[in-house]
Formats: sequence, structure tokens, C-alpha cells
Amino acid sequence: MAHGHSRLPNQGRSADIRTFDRVVQVGIPTEGQTLYVDPKAKSDYQVIGIHYFIGGGSCNVTFFVDAVAIITNESDGDGLDGVTASPVDAVPTAYTPVANGQALSVVVTGVSSPVQLVVQFELRRLPVNLDRGLEQHFVKVGPSIDTYIDSESPTPVFGDAVTLNLHQSTPGERHILMEFDLSEYAGSTILSAILHMVPETEPAENHTFEIRRLIESTLGVLTEDETTWGEIVTGMAWPGGAGGLGDTDDTTPTPVVLPVVPLGIAVDTDYLFADLTAFAIDAADLWGSQLLLHITQNGNTAEDLIFHSKENASGALWEPKLWLVHEH
Repeated sequence: MAHGHSRLPNQGRSADIRTFDRVVQVGIPTEGQTLYVDPKAKSDYQVIGIHYFIGGGSCNVTFFVDAVAIITNESDGDGLDGVTASPVDAVPTAYTPVANGQALSVVVTGVSSPVQLVVQFELRRLPVNLDRGLEQHFVKVGPSIDTYIDSESPTPVFGDAVTLNLHQSTPGERHILMEFDLSEYAGSTILSAILHMVPETEPAENHTFEIRRLIESTLGVLTEDETTWGEIVTGMAWPGGAGGLGDTDDTTPTPVVLPVVPLGIAVDTDYLFADLTAFAIDAADLWGSQLLLHITQNGNTAEDLIFHSKENASGALWEPKLWLVHEH
């Protein structure tokens, strides 16, 4: 049995995200066994995601905040069951608060044979400025486009690749390109926008990043099935030169992310969190309500850095995501 949590320090104005994990071998008979994941919340939170995996048998699991079942898109909150071939994302269908001092738990019933159960709760600390008179919302937005481009392979298209690759050395470069559709939030005020990416490989070096916004002329042109190092679409070179750096908006603040990567960091450990609030402060100001990003490594390094893409078979648990806090 393992119990642990990882905590993202507050970035932006109200984007404190943390996860609690529990891995346990459940034997038989088991009727109504309660597994505590977070025995006591240290602040007020909102449950924004539950990810679980059942292997080697079957059982029913129900997720609770104290005695109240969490209703999700997977079920009515009771009886999620069976063997899962890959992690399942059970998204809460309603605002699910976890008050200071309350406990997150999982109740297991109906175990047919010993199973391994892996559960991860994803929480966001509630903002302290709830008295603004406007309703605040916290959402997770996946990319509509994610791809990378490679100076050493300038003509292949990598939009359907299961990884997103970064590299910066002489002479080779790989850049990541992403688009997020924020049209659903047009007219809302974006209070916080945090980009989160998960690595597929184990970094052995420290890395720094530069994240820029692509300029308006690239809107509606960037694709997953045509964009390459040399061409933004087939037959059309990047206006500002190969690699797209000349097509980024230099008037927009460019955050430089400095994550410290200790040797031996575990694969699939949360790694890149970047505060993009300056890029998306007001969705009404975004070009066509789209946010287009250009990500590079900053500084020469011999190591490739490989992230999960949205095409990765592990599913939405590992794909890039934009955490938005917005109000209207």
C-alpha cells in the first residue's frame, strides 16, 4: 500500500492544484472496506478529476467526500466496476467541494478476486476572492492541435505522434506547437491559465523553457497533418522563417519556466507547469478565441525531452492540458 501526494505551489492568482494517490491490493471477502486517500484536507478544495485503474479482477468502487458520494460522468457515483485496460477519467459532474478538515475516501465492495486498485484524486484549492459578485469556474482544456517540428527532419509531419519532442542543440532543434480552443469561454475573464505537461521519458538534466504565443496570421493555418519545420501548410512557408520562431508575438510577455529536474525523477511525474495567465487574461481578447503556443528549450543541451501528446494511448490523464480559472 502506497500513499502520497504532490502539490503544485500557487501559480497565477488561484491555480493551486494537488493530487492524492492510493495504490492498494484489495483481497476477498471485501464488503464496504473504506480506503482513505486524504485523511484530512488542509484547506478548502474542489474535486476536479478522479482517475482510477482496476486490474486483475473486478470490484465496485465509490468515491466520497466524507459521507457524500462524488457524482461523475462515469456513473451515478456508485458502482464503478470491472477491470479497466487503461486509466479511466471520472470527471465530477457537479461542483464537489472538500472543506477544510474533510476526508477523501474510496469504498470498495463486490470484490470477485484480489485486485489492484489505483486511485488518484485531482483537486484545486478554492480561490479566496469568491466575493467578487461573479461566478468562478475551474476547467481543464485539452489541446485541439499538438505537434512538434524538427529542423533535422524538416519535411515529415508529426501531428499524429504519441509524443511531443523538444530539443535544442547545435545544429538540431525540435519545437512543440499547440492550439487550445477557448471559444466556449469567449466573454469570460480568465483569472488564471496554467499549462501542464507530463514527460514520457526520464529527464537526466535540468531544463529551461520558453513559451511564446504564435501571431494572429497563423490562426486557422496551423494543422496536425501538414505543419512541418519548413512549411506551416503544404506549399506555404512559415511567414517569419522555418521553425516558426519568427511568427511569435514578441509584444506578449514570454514566461521562462525553470523547473529543477533532480536526477532519477520518476517517469510520468508531473513536470512542466507554466503560468500563461498573461497570454489569456481575457478570452474576448484572444484571436478567434484560440490560444496558439510555440514551446522551445532555452539553451544548448544534448538531451531530448519527450512529453505525452493527446494521441498517447494512456489517454487524457497524461495529455497536455490548460487549467483555466474564469468568471462571468
